Amino acid sequence: MADGNEKTRSAFESRGLKAVTNELKAEIRSCTWKDFHSWVIGYSGGKDSTAILQVVWLAVSELPVARRTKENSCNQYRHFGLKTRLSPRG
Repeated sequence: MADGNEKTRSAFESRGLKAVTNELKAEIRSCTWKDFHSWVIGYSGGKDSTAILQVVWLAVSELPVARRTKENSCNQYRHFGLKTRLSPRG
């Protein structure tokens, strides 16, 4: 059992939150045009899925508007992420 004197370690301790977040956003932005598949991001409302959704949202929002839309394999244009459609639960 912890005695209260232990320092809590952060996953970002060595490089910092901003550096890690910027690296993740750059990787996400580089993936947007690797194929023509639509993206589906599972969101449960928990802290992990909220963090993933936030980083993806930030990455996509930093793309030029012209790069947020691509033609998918069904020849339909899809807009990346910056619009949401919520459906009521029954």
